[in-house]
Amino acid sequence: MIHTFVVVLAALFTGTDYPDAKRVQQTDVYHGVSVEDPYRWLENDVRVDPEVDAWVDAQNVLTGAHLSTLAHRDAIQERLEVLWDYPKYRTPLKAGGRYYVYENDGLQNQDVLYTMDSIGGDQRVLLDPNTWSEDGTIAMGGTSFSDDGRYMAYAIADAGSDWKTWKIRDLATNADLPESIEWSKFTTPAWMPDGSAFFYGRYATPEDGAAFQNANEFMKLYRHVPGTPQSADTLVLEDKEHARWSWGTTITEDGRWMVINVWRGAGPPNTIKIRNLETPDAPFIDLVPEWTNEYEFVGSDGDNLYFMTDEDAPRKRVITADVTDPTAPVWSEAIPEQDATLKSVSHINSGFVANYMQDATTRLKRFDMNGSAAGEIKLPGLGTSGISGGRSDDTETFYSFSSFTTPPSTYHYDFKSGTATLLKQSEVEFDPADYAVQQVFYPSKDGTKIPM
Repeated sequence: MIHTFVVVLAALFTGTDYPDAKRVQQTDVYHGVSVEDPYRWLENDVRVDPEVDAWVDAQNVLTGAHLSTLAHRDAIQERLEVLWDYPKYRTPLKAGGRYYVYENDGLQNQDVLYTMDSIGGDQRVLLDPNTWSEDGTIAMGGTSFSDDGRYMAYAIADAGSDWKTWKIRDLATNADLPESIEWSKFTTPAWMPDGSAFFYGRYATPEDGAAFQNANEFMKLYRHVPGTPQSADTLVLEDKEHARWSWGTTITEDGRWMVINVWRGAGPPNTIKIRNLETPDAPFIDLVPEWTNEYEFVGSDGDNLYFMTDEDAPRKRVITADVTDPTAPVWSEAIPEQDATLKSVSHINSGFVANYMQDATTRLKRFDMNGSAAGEIKLPGLGTSGISGGRSDDTETFYSFSSFTTPPSTYHYDFKSGTATLLKQSEVEFDPADYAVQQVFYPSKDGTKIPM
């Protein structure tokens, strides 16, 4: 496919005068082998290298001039706009006693964040990133709500950059606090339950012109108090020996434990550190010290910390660590590995909702705190679903559902009654009732049943 694409492009631009790409003397030696790299200069960022910026502009002019001559370009654009132009709704979430949902009227560059006091109540615009720039390239890069309902931290990301600037909004006044949190990426603020502070990861301030070229090394974990400048933030955790180690932080609902997911690079394995926040200046303890498996914090019940893991379970399971004595944790199994693959777990309604992938479709299964099966959230059919989660004492949650014939839909689920209510469904130009979704299985050569 790639080779065909290259051949087609070559045919389109045969005889074209391309912008000159100079060659430079650049040779690297890898394991004793010399490798020439004459176009290394093109790896420089366009925002700091005028020569690269000019070369990219010339390439864009060349490409645009050709594409503008294509006879069917306008028709293709019009057809794509028709296909994309339908209302889109993300799964609502509940935080601090309020409800929040992202929506898009169809062709907006960025989703708009709305809030409401009750399900089905009037929606009010909380943040509209479409007003932040004329070209729609400034986006909201994440949110984090304090449990007490006072604050929302939200990230501003410019032109697709990983760098994020965090702002704090007072939800009572709908006004932002004066400070900004800079030089942060790959992190979400973790609030103390009372909204008194949050913890976040950041990197050292880069030198002028190097913001988009420096390696992501030596992330530090800081504590920030709302209403104070970033310069007053307190350093909580760093590691001067391991440049690639980074910190993903969660505070348990009761505020007793800080749980640190220590990661390096783009994927598992990871390790886990914990800290007792009830003890002043308590040390960090390596709850999971070895880089052997994947561990994802799920929730807590007092001194019991729950994790989803692939340890001794390639399809994943849930285990718990009793950290009454954090230096000698007692591990046990909460939810055993199933035949289906465990994708995520939410600690909610004094139990768990587990999202399983079974034969390429979603199953939402419920478990009590002891890991005993407690039923299932029935989905409208065979398709894909995701749950927004909530607090452990919530009696409601929200989930999404879509399939080949069901447009993206959002539901409210009441744990007390066990009933689900359709909230919103994207409107599309066909009648789903005219179609049916069936799953069939075909045996492979070795007899394995393949779902279709």
